[in-house]
Amino acid sequence: MLTLKFFSRDNPKPLKIGIQEDLVADDKVSRTKIKRALASYVRSPQYLKSFEENADRIGLDGKPAGKVSAEEAEHAKSKLKAMQEARRERVKEQAREARKKEKEDRLSAKLDQLLTLNPKK
Repeated sequence: MLTLKFFSRDNPKPLKIGIQEDLVADDKVSRTKIKRALASYVRSPQYLKSFEENADRIGLDGKPAGKVSAEEAEHAKSKLKAMQEARRERVKEQAREARKKEKEDRLSAKLDQLLTLNPKK
């Protein structure tokens, strides 16, 4: 059975171009599962950070199988930057929502206090 020790979330390495076809050719796992797993792996920030110009790409045997080009390294950096910006926007939006909720809760509490102080007769 094929072992994939080089697939690591902690210390990812750029994968060989065409590794999906190599995995499919092994015929142990369906193409769909391979595509989903690879997509998840290669979209991770840790994987994108591994893309440095001239870094070795790794094949199924764990040996170097090509190099990362300057364009590929730049593309990975731009994807990472976009991910970081999207995360910052999510954090800002969550902070805005939290402030809005806090304001609504304070207003509700004040209204409750007013109702308690001035009950209807």
